[in-house]
Amino acid sequence: RRVLFGVKLTDISKVKGKTLDEVLNFLLTTDPAPDPPVNNYNTTTYTDPVVPLGQSWVTAPNDGKATGYRNSSFKSWWAGLMLNQNTSIHEKMVLFWHNHFATETVDINDARYSYKHNALLRTFALGNFKTLVKEITLDPGMLRYLNGYLNNKTSPDENYGRELQELFT
Repeated sequence: RRVLFGVKLTDISKVKGKTLDEVLNFLLTTDPAPDPPVNNYNTTTYTDPVVPLGQSWVTAPNDGKATGYRNSSFKSWWAGLMLNQNTSIHEKMVLFWHNHFATETVDINDARYSYKHNALLRTFALGNFKTLVKEITLDPGMLRYLNGYLNNKTSPDENYGRELQELFT
């Protein structure tokens, strides 16, 4: 019950009759990487000039006008993954790590970085914490969120270092 966002009868049937070790191994399986979010936001009042309807925007150039639409696309994509999760703790751990290494799309202000941050959490969700922290340190979304882009040799911005030490680790 606590491993998934909601248990369906099909989830129970997948583990029925298995030993505890078999169930744990089944639940602790990493899900394959999902397809990236797509342009689901073209309307009569807005059309993405770079990304056609139904195509992924995660590698498209940043477009200030499209950012809000792409952020909404990202959020609906991720909500869909949570609602339609596999019988695994993986998706719940992605959310757990997102809550731990918190970022906000509005502050990152680039949907591609928000997606990359989520993909990083997804990749390392069931792995080694030390490795995850090292990867988070290089993540463009986290660096943007915690002002890492403001650093220079004469005036370092200490926000990320402080957050890493005080909150994340």
